[in-house]
Amino acid sequence: MLTRRALAVGAALLATPRLLRAQTAWPTERPIEAIVPFPPGGGVDVMTRLLLPVVAQHLAANGAPGAGGGGGGPPPPRPPPGAGARRE
Repeated sequence: MLTRRALAVGAALLATPRLLRAQTAWPTERPIEAIVPFPPGGGVDVMTRLLLPVVAQHLAANGAPGAGGGGGGPPPPRPPPGAGARRE
């Protein structure tokens, strides 16, 4: 007799190959950005720049200091072309 657990496991096993095939390839044409939340020339910035050649060649350091060294979040998204303010 099939139990709910056996049915769920069977359904998961049948769905696994489809889920694995659905993955897209990693885009290698542009570098991955490592956002450093401290000013350039500081200890964290120097360590990041020293580690980047070791980790991979597709990484780029981007210093993004905020007020008083805080912040460091990603920049706000840019609007698509032609999505500016309307003038009537």
